[in-house]
Amino acid sequence: MNEVAHMMVSTDERGRRGGGSGGELAGAGADSLVLLDELGSGTSLEEGGALAWAVVEALSHVGATTILVTHTLFLTRLATLYPNVTKYVKLG
Repeated sequence: MNEVAHMMVSTDERGRRGGGSGGELAGAGADSLVLLDELGSGTSLEEGGALAWAVVEALSHVGATTILVTHTLFLTRLATLYPNVTKYVKLG
């Protein structure tokens, strides 16, 4: 990776409503490092989980190194679908 941070995703209230995750991630690629903390946490479990799933899935397809912090455990299933996704779960 040539850059320490390729992009920053907004975590303000506007970003949680969906206005801060589109354009910033559009340029992500194999040389990107994307850090996502509780993506979609300002929405329902279903909506937030679907948003996080779609974003991580898209980042996986372009090969971006992505770290996602979440309490949405069903997102760990991404590791069974994509060989380049690894999960680390810490409970308790």
